[in-house]
Amino acid sequence: MKSIIRLRNGRDKSLKNRHPWVFSGGIERIEGNPEPGDIVEVHSAVGQRLGAGFYNSTSQMTVRMIADAPVGALSQQFWFDRLDACFARRAGVRQDTTAYRVVHGESDGFPGLVIDVFASVVVVQLSVLGVEPLRDVIEAWIRDRLNPSVIIERSDSSSLKAEGMRPRQALWFGEPGGPIEIQEFGRRFWVDPIQGQKTGFFIDQRDNRQRIPSICGRSVLNLFSYSGGFTIPAAQQGATTVSVDSSESALELVASNLTLNGIDPTGHHTVAADVFDYVRHNDAQYDLVIVDPPALVKRRTDVDKAARAYKDVNRLAFKRTTPGGYVLTCSCSQFVDWVLFRQILFAAGVESGRDIQIVGQFTQPVDHPVSLYFPEGEYLKTFLLRVY
Repeated sequence: MKSIIRLRNGRDKSLKNRHPWVFSGGIERIEGNPEPGDIVEVHSAVGQRLGAGFYNSTSQMTVRMIADAPVGALSQQFWFDRLDACFARRAGVRQDTTAYRVVHGESDGFPGLVIDVFASVVVVQLSVLGVEPLRDVIEAWIRDRLNPSVIIERSDSSSLKAEGMRPRQALWFGEPGGPIEIQEFGRRFWVDPIQGQKTGFFIDQRDNRQRIPSICGRSVLNLFSYSGGFTIPAAQQGATTVSVDSSESALELVASNLTLNGIDPTGHHTVAADVFDYVRHNDAQYDLVIVDPPALVKRRTDVDKAARAYKDVNRLAFKRTTPGGYVLTCSCSQFVDWVLFRQILFAAGVESGRDIQIVGQFTQPVDHPVSLYFPEGEYLKTFLLRVY
């Protein structure tokens, strides 16, 4: 028997505006006995059916909406059709790269699901309890439509605890054989989908990597470099590069990626260090400084502390930039919006004593779409700044 979530009077506006979250405070009563992870119907205070969604009583987001359809319509074919639609939208991206995102959570109408493709390896992330019972359906679709050699689950999002879920890494299909090679705009990269950060590679920086050849100049400092995604296109242009990261294994991949692209790694330096310490004590200047830190804000309560860290590293990046050079600076923190990020950069610029122009603002690539009705899905913010 289906369960119904009845909203308080006036609390249906956001759903009618197509936002996918129902918070616990908006619920008047629950009819039936749904278990966390069940699919429920949501009705307005006057009984209008608003759609179906994943239910979780342990989460502040009690329901994450799926569709404006009754529960009975969410068959396996429904999910296959939705996944087919997501895949079809990536047709253009697949012409330029063998690494792309097929499903991007709520923005693709599939809350709690991320599917990334790395050549013949598919990596899946589940971050909403209601998606767990759909594992078999998701695997069946992947095997039928994508024909992978390996399917890996890497469910390690910071939001799992709030959902009452535990981190999980599992092999769904095939036998992994270590790092695999992907291609992007003709460049080649090694990706480790098991041990690598995120799902193995920062797919969402594809467009920014493509910008590097026109702005790199003769020298590049790549902070938080990971496996050298920004280093490779700069090195291909003949720029000298310094890649700084706290992970020695990531820096080994930088050298491997340089070699993979026919570039002698001897002329390109890698530094295993705390990035903040390194940039604070190194006085060299570069034509391009890239600042791409991991998400420094995991919770809204961390915003003030993270803002100070963002300001510090960007202030130092401005000081390390040659006059007329560029800083490409990013924030992948959901809780740092465009307004706050610009305020942080303003403060960093004032303290650096440099003249700075904004010459570009960029968001996520097309395979990481942002629904107009779900602004929370926009997490990546990038400013391209010219420093004088």
